[in-house]
Amino acid sequence: MGKSKDLASGNSAAYVETAGDTMSGDLIVNNQVRMTHDNSGTDAYINLFLSNPNTSSGIRMTGSGNVAYELQSQNDGNFALYDRTTGAYRIKVDSSGRVTKPNTPRFFGHSPTGYNTASVLKNFTSLAVNTNSGFNNSTGTFTAPVAGTYLFMGGILVQTGTGRAEFHIQKNGSTPLVTGNGTGTVYDGPNAICIADLAVNDYVKVVKQSGTAYADGAHSNSYFGGYLLG
Repeated sequence: MGKSKDLASGNSAAYVETAGDTMSGDLIVNNQVRMTHDNSGTDAYINLFLSNPNTSSGIRMTGSGNVAYELQSQNDGNFALYDRTTGAYRIKVDSSGRVTKPNTPRFFGHSPTGYNTASVLKNFTSLAVNTNSGFNNSTGTFTAPVAGTYLFMGGILVQTGTGRAEFHIQKNGSTPLVTGNGTGTVYDGPNAICIADLAVNDYVKVVKQSGTAYADGAHSNSYFGGYLLG
């Protein structure tokens, strides 16, 4: 039968002597906690085990300003990075290994109004997703909140009988990332997709170069979307 030691009692001899010994209370370490292990044939672990199946275990990390994150092993078999300061999950991995990142910048809109006369695809009647409000629907501009590699897609529906239409997915007002074009035949809908590296505050939009597009808010063939890959 293992011994039990209460750290809150003030006893300075806070150590575990043999397997099965337990400690309770808070242990405060001013420098670092180090685990060493002399058996090169086996792995070493810090094992957090809870006997109550309805609770979760984890490691909490608190920095300056009381900003705290938790690595949680949850009772439903999921693993998560939890922002305790804001009360939001940043990363979750379910028991099948599927990873979700709820705060990843992403947006998608379709069916714009006024695009047949304007040069920028904007004022979408349907904005399906716009995480962190990175996309400004009134200007048609996505502004990168964080540096990284992004995926963008765009398309227009060329107005029948109006001739060739061309558009760019454009970076920072001047750099074409990719071009789409259509011939103006019946319901021609050119599309384009690209991957681009962006710095913080770089911006991207769909800019029409020539031709006429349907823009009555009823055609979902005209669209613009993007997603942070990493």
